[in-house]
Amino acid sequence: MSDGKVHARLSPSSAHSWAVCTGRLDFVERNKEKLRKLGRIDAPDSEASKNGTLCHSLGEAIILANAHPTASIRAQASERAVMLRLQLPEEMIQNAEAYATWGIGFVNMAGDIPWGVELSAPLWYEPDRSGTTDFWAIENGDTLVVVDYKSGRVPVDVEGNLQLLIYAIALYEMLRVFNPSIRKFRLGVMQPFIHGPHEPKWWDVTEAMLERAKDAIDAAVFEVDNPFGGIHRLVPSPEGCRFCPARPLCPALAAPVEEFAALASEPVDALTNDQLVEIMKKAKPVKDFLDAVKEAMLDLPPDWLSDRGITLAAGANRVWPESEETEKKIDEALAKVGGTLYKQVPKTVAQIEREGLLEAVEWAVESRPRTPTVRVKKETRGFRPKR
Repeated sequence: MSDGKVHARLSPSSAHSWAVCTGRLDFVERNKEKLRKLGRIDAPDSEASKNGTLCHSLGEAIILANAHPTASIRAQASERAVMLRLQLPEEMIQNAEAYATWGIGFVNMAGDIPWGVELSAPLWYEPDRSGTTDFWAIENGDTLVVVDYKSGRVPVDVEGNLQLLIYAIALYEMLRVFNPSIRKFRLGVMQPFIHGPHEPKWWDVTEAMLERAKDAIDAAVFEVDNPFGGIHRLVPSPEGCRFCPARPLCPALAAPVEEFAALASEPVDALTNDQLVEIMKKAKPVKDFLDAVKEAMLDLPPDWLSDRGITLAAGANRVWPESEETEKKIDEALAKVGGTLYKQVPKTVAQIEREGLLEAVEWAVESRPRTPTVRVKKETRGFRPKR
C-alpha cells in the first residue's frame, strides 16, 4: 500500500538482502522486463501487505490515543483508531492491540521520558531518504530503545537484525545532539504472532557494535554503487533470497546445483566420508534452487502444467489460534480427557489427532491457506515433449 513517501533505494527493511547480495539491485534492474512478465515485480500489494500497513497505523493510533500527553492528539488518534479497526480482520486487530498494549505499558512504567512512534530519521548512507522507526524511547537517560513491530507470521530474529541496526544508527545520530549521554542501545522485535503478545525479543548493543555495523553497511553501499572490477556480486543467503523477486533467474542459485551434481555422481556407498560431508553442506543451496523452480512454476497456467504431468495442489494448514488464553482453554479441555497440549512447546494439531484426542478440542482448530504444492504425476500417458 502506498503511503505517499519516497522510499529509500537501499531501504533498511531489505538490508538483509542488498547488504549481503550487493548485485541484487543491478540484476533486478537489468532483468526488469523478464521479471515483470513473470509477475515478480510491479504486482499489486497483497492483502497481507495492506493489512500489515493498517496494523502499524492502528498500533500507532492506539498508543497515541492512550499515552500522548496532549489531549487534542489523544482525541484525534482515538478517532483514527476507530476507523482503522473497521478495515482489519479481528485477528489483525488483536495483533496491533498487543503491540500497542506493550507500548502504552512501557511509557506508563518508564515515567517522564522522551519517546515516540513512527519517527523518521535521515539515513546517513542515503541522506535524502529516511528510515521510520515504529517505537523509540530514551530510558534512564542513557539507553536508546528501538522497537520494530512485525505483524506477520514469518519469524524475524532480533540479534544481527540489520534493519534495526540501521534504525538505531540513524536515530542515534539524530538524537545524540539533544541527548549526548546516550551510550547504550536496546533493540527489540515485537511480533505477537511469533513471540506472544506481551513483550518484544530484545538485543542489547554497545556503541562499538553500532560503529562496526555502520562500517559494514558503508562497505556494502559502496560495493552496490562501485562493484569490484565492474562486476556485481550475487550472493545467496537464506534471508536475502526469501523474498527476492529475481529468484527464478538468479545464476548464483543455479551454480551450486552443478557442483552438487558432480559430487553426487556415484552411489552413496561409493562416496568417501569427505564427499558425504560436502554433499550435506551443499544440500541447502540446492533446496533454495528447487524452491525457486517451484515459485516460477506457480506462475504457469495450470492447464499447461497438467498436460505435462504436473498439478498444483492447493491446501490448508490446521493450526491453533495465536492466543495464550485460547492455548490455556485447549489445555484445560485436553486435561479432561487425560491429555495435555504442552510438550516443552505446544503440540501441533496433527500430534493431538494421532493421540486420538482431537475431538475434544476440534472447536479451536483454524485452517490457513498454504502455498500450493507441486506434484508430478507418476504416469503421463499420451504426452510427448516438444522437440
